[in-house]
Amino acid sequence: MRFVSRILAVACCLSLFITVTAFLWGGWPAKAVGFPDIYLGALTKKGSFTGPENLRSVLRSTTAEATLKRIKAFRQESMVSPSMNSRSLLEKWSLDASKGLLYYRMVVFFVLGFLLDAWGAWTKVRLIRQFLKLRDLIIPGLIFTVAMSYAAIHLQGFPSCNAKDRHWVDFRAEELAGNVNTSTHDKINTPPLLYSVYIPMRDGVELAADVYLPKPYYETAEQLAAGHHRIELLEAALRKTKKRLETLQFQESHSGDKGEAPLFSDRIVGREPKKTIFKRYQEIRNLIHFQTHVEKRIKDEQEEYNTVLASVKKLPTYLDITRYNRRTQVYWPLSMLRMWKNPRGATVNLWSFPAQQAFTANGYAVVVVDSRGTGASFGERYVDLSEVEIQDFSEIVAWVKAQWFSNGKVGGGGISYDGMTGLSTAAAGGVDAVLSLFTPMHVFGDLLVPGGFVCSSFLKDYAGMTYGFERAGTPLAHMLNNPWKYPLHVLLGFSVAFGPGSGVFGREGDLARAIMGHKKNWDMGHTVQMVEYYDDVVTLHNNETASAAEFGIHEAVMRKLAERNVSVYAVGGYCDSASVRGASRLYEYMKRNAPESRSKLLLGSWSHGGRRSCSPYAGSFPCFEADQYLDAVRFFDCHLKGQCWGNINDEPPVHYWQ
Repeated sequence: MRFVSRILAVACCLSLFITVTAFLWGGWPAKAVGFPDIYLGALTKKGSFTGPENLRSVLRSTTAEATLKRIKAFRQESMVSPSMNSRSLLEKWSLDASKGLLYYRMVVFFVLGFLLDAWGAWTKVRLIRQFLKLRDLIIPGLIFTVAMSYAAIHLQGFPSCNAKDRHWVDFRAEELAGNVNTSTHDKINTPPLLYSVYIPMRDGVELAADVYLPKPYYETAEQLAAGHHRIELLEAALRKTKKRLETLQFQESHSGDKGEAPLFSDRIVGREPKKTIFKRYQEIRNLIHFQTHVEKRIKDEQEEYNTVLASVKKLPTYLDITRYNRRTQVYWPLSMLRMWKNPRGATVNLWSFPAQQAFTANGYAVVVVDSRGTGASFGERYVDLSEVEIQDFSEIVAWVKAQWFSNGKVGGGGISYDGMTGLSTAAAGGVDAVLSLFTPMHVFGDLLVPGGFVCSSFLKDYAGMTYGFERAGTPLAHMLNNPWKYPLHVLLGFSVAFGPGSGVFGREGDLARAIMGHKKNWDMGHTVQMVEYYDDVVTLHNNETASAAEFGIHEAVMRKLAERNVSVYAVGGYCDSASVRGASRLYEYMKRNAPESRSKLLLGSWSHGGRRSCSPYAGSFPCFEADQYLDAVRFFDCHLKGQCWGNINDEPPVHYWQ
């Protein structure tokens, strides 16, 4: 019996540890092992108390603050309407008055849950004190320490390099000269401001987007968000007031038709009682007073909003449109670590975090968007880079340029498919420069069917990965089908560290609905099997047709890039699937047809993304990876800011390592 008690004591100790750490930093098992549902729901969307997505940020958010101010303001408005109290005003002219109690309800649930959890924790502590021996924790402690140490090593950031591919620019010297900030994790610039929104498209489909801004923009963003929210509430109140006034005035103008006297006539006889007529007159009078006051407040709020907006230093924007989840949830206990130096307990930008960190630290806004039919975005994909998707790109660029932080200069791109979206977006117009990292160009000819033979291993792996991302939010199921194909740290990462994609803040419930809409996405493997010749025309499942030769960045796209004089930085790796051929072909086309674009080409002995070096004469960790995104900042500074440093205009446009 005592052995059973010791086992229970160990279980209670572990449960208590998980409860406390999940309370502080969030994570998957919080709900399963300790937190009552009502507590977790009230605590936070992510189950974290200290991270950037937590209860305190919810309670301090502009929505909560504006809600409280709204309630107080409408109580003040009731003073100009003697016959109407604050409750009736809230019911008739506010936006969903029940939301005004959200703040208080969350506080009540939080306190209730905290007391309930404290009682459960005290019960566990009593059991631990009575039965637990220190030696009982040795084995669990060792296992936990080894696992967390292994994870910390692989999640600390760029590994120490041992190759011979160091960048030709000394970025540390450039930092001393004030040209670049190499400390992408300093306390001045990080963590960046992050907020997420849905961008509406022309057909009603909404695309999920994350916006990252340098840390100094926190206060300005809060002021603008609060001001915009107050203006929206006041305008909604004004619309409801006008609608009610129209109804009352219509009733008054037609009161004589029923045998009643008009309100302002000397004759007060007819079917409608005098009390009803006077009550309507009093309501009209109060509404007119209320409307005048609200219109004045809207004008004052708009002037204040414009004053704050005029003080904003506008930024160029780096736009990354991806199909691999713009942001990913993190499981416990890895949520206790600073993944790639992101804040503890935060969701992470798994795919493009190095670019996001480098650009926000150097005075750029970064916008990461889930492409149509992927991540938290709605819609479905008929084929990659379809005409519908490319139209989305133009609307995304227009949305970015209309944002309060944008100076109208936009650069785009990223790794692999993100580079393809960047090039396609620039070809459609509105983008000045593109970073094309390890991007396939002719998808069929270079990647899927090189030399006429189907590359079935790549096709199955890539189709399975994208299938998992789009239909389940994570490629874990595909990885577990062939676990021997993936490095251990990658397999463990998607098994115990990284969850599915994250929803848009405030609309997390729409994530499951968006993923359900991805079930109809196209099947790349099935489409490839339909192609016999390179110029075959394929019929897609929505009855549209597409040519195999048009999949990817074909000559028509390059021609538009040259016509628009877009500056392109193409990077390829010798050990990457066809990226050297594609990058060289793109650079050669731009050099021949748009020499004034000052495009660049960089080649080296790297795998996809530059994450590993394949040179037989050096180590396996490239030194160039850490500087790759600082080099991108140098490129975009020259083309978007007009600040050319590091001899970028004097150096050769082509660099390569042998």
